[in-house]
This record gives sequence, C-alpha cells and structure tokens, in this order.
Amino acid sequence: TTGFTLIEFDDAPRLFSRPLLPANRPNADKALAFLKKAKPYGATNIFDSLEMALSLPQIDTIVFLSDGLPNRGRFKDTASILREVARMNRHLRIALHCIWIVPGRSFTAEEWEKGGLPPPGPEELERRRLFRERAADLELGQFLRRLGQENDGSFSVAFADTYRPPPGAPTRPSTDE
Repeated sequence: TTGFTLIEFDDAPRLFSRPLLPANRPNADKALAFLKKAKPYGATNIFDSLEMALSLPQIDTIVFLSDGLPNRGRFKDTASILREVARMNRHLRIALHCIWIVPGRSFTAEEWEKGGLPPPGPEELERRRLFRERAADLELGQFLRRLGQENDGSFSVAFADTYRPPPGAPTRPSTDE
C-alpha cells in the first residue's frame, strides 16, 4: 500500500509520523490537523528538512514545497544544499519533486470563513501565467528546478490563496536572519 508522512519546517523540521502511515482518509485528516497547528514565521530550513526526509525508510518520492530561499540549517547556501542532497541521494535515487509556493489572492478572515470564494479572474490568471513563465529565471526557481532535475524529479509553481487575520489577532513575526 501507499504510505506517507509530512515534514513541516521553518527554523527546524518537525516530522508528522515515523513510520510512514497508510494513505487513507483517517490518516489524511490527522495530517491536515498536524499542518493546521503549524505557525510558520518566515525561516526556511531546507537542508535539515530534506536530510530528514531522505533518511526515512521506505520512501521513493519526496514532494518538497517551499516559499523561500534557505536561511536556516546546517547548510544555507543553495550550492551546498544541491551538493549534499546529491551526495545523500546518489544511491537512494529518491525522486524529489519541488514546488514553489507563491502567494495567490488575499481574502479577509470573514470572506475565508464564509467560503465559496470566487475563481481567479482574468487579471489574476494572467499574473499567474507570467509568473510561471519567469519563475525558473528567479533565484529560488533556479534552485528548486535544479534540485528537482538533479534528483529524478521536477519543478513547478503553485499559488496559495490566503486570508488576512482579523485586526488584533495574534501572529508570529515574519522576520528572517
């Protein structure tokens, strides 16, 4: 059967489950609850997260999502991360698919909770099209594309719609080093 786990990360990686869990509705619901507890704040520890993922037994594929360049962890420069991941994955040959998460539309908390959000309009669709065309030319896109290609995987861009917390709601700082 197909198994899965998650690694949520900001300044440090946090593993959802060891060993891999069967891919079924109850485990998917538990995984969503795990992700909903996460409060990422801007730090991006790519290397330590990938090192943890590559050390898990019984995996053949990693789907890696990030919204930023590395700024925490044992290796913070992209060249070192590419080199070390290639070294660790040389004999494992785990497919590494990289997805750059880009901000989509922003809604108020009330709009978000009410649901029924409208589909993206023509301007938003054009913005997304242009970004996808140019993503691999930007620093993070270049890095994620190489990381995927050099590890039997792929690179793509996804847009994440978000909501703005109500005034006065507690949030974590979004500061980096």
